[in-house]
Amino acid sequence: MYRTRRTSFPQGMKVEVPCYQINAFTGQDLDLKSEDQFTTVDFAEFDAPSITNVMRARPGGTEIWGLIAVDSRQFAEAFEQAVANGMAHKFGTVLRDVWYQLVPVELMFSPRAGEYLVIGLYHQAVHAPRPGVLRK
Repeated sequence: MYRTRRTSFPQGMKVEVPCYQINAFTGQDLDLKSEDQFTTVDFAEFDAPSITNVMRARPGGTEIWGLIAVDSRQFAEAFEQAVANGMAHKFGTVLRDVWYQLVPVELMFSPRAGEYLVIGLYHQAVHAPRPGVLRK
């Protein structure tokens, strides 16, 4: 995973994003395997609404934590199934024992087999307790 946060998103930059293979779809989660390769992504080529969307805090306090690239056709097919089953808001994957919601960075894309799609990995923002306040 290419680690990033909404406050440090590589807006207007070129970055190397790791590629993942979609092994299976459970109806809610994707089983992913690292392909041990990277694709170069130029965020200067993304439209402003897509960049604005990826950098915002999402409902429920989730924020972007990282980026991966997957086959766009496989992702679109799995996401369509999740939407049809009412699971779009729970569509995700587990990487390094952490569950992430998966959301494409580009708001509008045309899925094509063999072409990578950049996916934002969203997770609940962790807030440190205020000094002197204990969490129960």
